[in-house]
Amino acid sequence: MFTHNPELKEIFNMSNQRNGDQREALFNAIAAYASNIENLPALLPAVEKIAQKHTSFQIKPEQYNIVGTHLLATLDEMFNPGQGGAGRVGQSLWRTG
Repeated sequence: MFTHNPELKEIFNMSNQRNGDQREALFNAIAAYASNIENLPALLPAVEKIAQKHTSFQIKPEQYNIVGTHLLATLDEMFNPGQGGAGRVGQSLWRTG
C-alpha cells in the first residue's frame, strides 16, 4: 500500500507498522466488528475513538478506498493464495458492504 501510495506514510505511525502494533489493532477491530455485528451499540465506543482519530488526521474519503482496496486484496490473498488481486473475497465484501 505504501509503495503505491507513499502519501499515506504521513498518516500511519510507521514504527507501529514495523513492530506490528498497527496490524494487531486493525485485526482486533475487524474481529470486534465481526463478533458484534448483531450488537452494534457494543461497537460505539471503539467506533467513536477511531472516528476522532481519523478526524484529527483529516482522513479523506478517497483514502478509505485506498486502504479498503489493499485490505481486501490482503484478505483475498490470505484466503486464496496465488490468485492475485481482490478476487472472490474482495468482490463479495464490496457487494455486501
